[in-house]
Amino acid sequence: MFSELLSVLFPLRCIHCGRGGEWLCPECAALLRPSGPPFCCRCGRPSLSRTADCPECRGRELHFKTARAAYYFEGPARSLVHRLKYSGQRRLASYMAEIACNQAGLTSPDKAVTLTYVPLHSAKLLNRGYNQAGLFARALSRRLDLPVQDLLCKQNPTLAQNRLGFEERRQNLEGSITLRRGASLESGQSGRLVLVDDVYTTGSTVSECARVLTEELGAEVEVWTFARTAKR
Repeated sequence: MFSELLSVLFPLRCIHCGRGGEWLCPECAALLRPSGPPFCCRCGRPSLSRTADCPECRGRELHFKTARAAYYFEGPARSLVHRLKYSGQRRLASYMAEIACNQAGLTSPDKAVTLTYVPLHSAKLLNRGYNQAGLFARALSRRLDLPVQDLLCKQNPTLAQNRLGFEERRQNLEGSITLRRGASLESGQSGRLVLVDDVYTTGSTVSECARVLTEELGAEVEVWTFARTAKR
């Protein structure tokens, strides 16, 4: 009843073009570009070959096993992420999880996997009111019937990552991500974790999170994001 009331008071309009009726109208939904193969088998970067020497991985210590995204961060996918992240459109998380699960290779049928997500610093969480990665992870959890745990916290505020280079991003995050006090994998769960975020840009943030999860919990970490930057 609450959802129906919201739909009457605030009818859906296409996030990308503004037409009424759906989160994405059919024309804009058709513009979503799945991040399918060929891509780097480690970080998911577009590649001519899965075995090619990836310039994004070369010479870097990445602490996750694999990273996969549903779409490239452009056009309607960018609009969805920005509306969820900056405009308070929390209900978008469920829609984004729905269309992300349609992409082959993003989700796993293995019920032993546990979802977790990239944390926000308390000041940013208070200002925004929610963690968009947490909303997306919980929406994926409901859709895939997988457990989700809040395992990480961000101790120190950091500079905005989108203005920094590879090495600057790594230094910016160093020591800021920690395991939440008392956090552990729930009984019966394997050591496989899926770290969820909204966008994969350089991998610095998810790599630092994966390092903490690996060192503190002995977990094998995969990364799932709704979108990733499309570097050609």
